[in-house]
Amino acid sequence: MKSLVFIAIASLLAANSVAQVKVDMKAGLWQNSIKFEGGAHGQLAALQQDQADSILGSMQEQLKNMPPEQRKMMEEALAESKAQTGQPQEYKTDRMTLSKDGVVSKSCITQAEIDKGWAPDSEDGCKSTVTAAGKNKYKVHQACEGEGASSMDADVVFSSTTQFSGKGTAVQNFNGKKYTIPVTLEGKWLSSECGAIKPDTDQ
Repeated sequence: MKSLVFIAIASLLAANSVAQVKVDMKAGLWQNSIKFEGGAHGQLAALQQDQADSILGSMQEQLKNMPPEQRKMMEEALAESKAQTGQPQEYKTDRMTLSKDGVVSKSCITQAEIDKGWAPDSEDGCKSTVTAAGKNKYKVHQACEGEGASSMDADVVFSSTTQFSGKGTAVQNFNGKKYTIPVTLEGKWLSSECGAIKPDTDQ
């Protein structure tokens, strides 16, 4: 299942590499942020709780076949895990920080990528497209199929060669329920040198 975070990041990076459209932007290190808006926190908490309940329910079935002592240890661990569900969590790597408020990521965009552009992408069950919607304005769409299908649509505007912004909506399906998350997108150029952050083409 593709998560909302995956969809949001992939869609935002797609905005940095608009397919078959020449974007007047600078090559180098970019910082991209996705902020969860409005009622997003409630929707995200509900989604997280639904996912956790599904996992815990499956594990509790397995507990029935465990020896009493082992079962007690697992039940205590599950109870602690359930108590932590919905609490603010933060995840960090050298390229991304994920928190309850959104995602901040860094990407290295080369001049060759800007000049070439990319055709509509299809990877890991996900398809993404970016189309021009006016001067320096673009529409981003990405959809992932399969279990827990998810999608994102966003309108992105490059206000200069070093900055873009936009608004969008991410949708996650899970256990027959649909969760809709409004998001705000922002991007800014940081440096002509990417340092330790490698271009996606080098990954």
